[in-house]
Amino acid sequence: MYSISMQIPEFKTVVMFTFTSIILYFSILIPFQILAIKEIPDFSIAAVGDWGCNNNTSKTIADIVKSQPELVIGLGDNSYEVTGDCWLNMIQPLSTRIHTAFGNHDAAPELVNQYLKYFKLAKTYYSFNFENIHFIAIDTNGPLEFNSEQYKFVKSDLEKTSSNKSIAWIIPYFHIPAYTIPSGERIMTLLPTELATVTSYEALRNTYQPLFDKYGINIVLQAHAHNYQRTFPISFNPSSPSNPIITNIENHTYHSPKGEIFVTVGTGGRDLHQFAGGKLPYVITEEDTLHGYLSLKFRDNGTSVIGRFYPNDRKNSEDEFTIVK
Repeated sequence: MYSISMQIPEFKTVVMFTFTSIILYFSILIPFQILAIKEIPDFSIAAVGDWGCNNNTSKTIADIVKSQPELVIGLGDNSYEVTGDCWLNMIQPLSTRIHTAFGNHDAAPELVNQYLKYFKLAKTYYSFNFENIHFIAIDTNGPLEFNSEQYKFVKSDLEKTSSNKSIAWIIPYFHIPAYTIPSGERIMTLLPTELATVTSYEALRNTYQPLFDKYGINIVLQAHAHNYQRTFPISFNPSSPSNPIITNIENHTYHSPKGEIFVTVGTGGRDLHQFAGGKLPYVITEEDTLHGYLSLKFRDNGTSVIGRFYPNDRKNSEDEFTIVK
């Protein structure tokens, strides 16, 4: 241990202290908040819905396992059977890191109870934190109106999370989409706006997107349409809710964008839905021929994310976008 002698003219005395003392002294002066800053390592999240229990499902799961994400977000419609057994068996390699939304094919009481028990959930809507992300699962099978228990939960949860300085991202996820290109297998012969079985869920969009706008949400994950879609950043348009306001016309890179990018990933394994309507102005990317999953890679101390859609059995992504906070 080394010592330093210092003479202070005013007192004409010598002060002896050690390097250990210096370190301790400056540690006391450094604010606790600085000392407590947590560095966030790079991490990745996989997301997909509409799984089923078939060969395509096996390929999707195998590719996710290979990519080694720290977290998996299921977007609902899991087994498509009277029990969830087949799907739960297939996702065993991901069982310690997967959370799920509840889809319309998961709504039977027996399935709901089985999934609640498996995932240790009290309700079909819930939230949790992972690194610097707050996730909110919304149940599109339940009541969505403003006075519903679920709405009160989401609103309160967002208010509370917005004051948490350790959270940089809030990502809602659910099954039936708030925005989508019409698609499906059963084509109807009614009005042009009713060409397909899968359309936007207006009640969900009109109730929750104003909250998403208010609390600065950038990414929303959804499924139900068995295809892949990505929108521009869009915000709610109260005068014409089905025509959202496009807030940024860039195709791939966004810096602190206003509004949400809605990503539809209903490509887990079930038969794909072909698009039945024309291209919508707020949708950038649309793909209805490939199964696969969405990867969200968070980097730069959790301040940026690269989203990539990986088709099954391919090393290269089909779509890519970046958001920087």
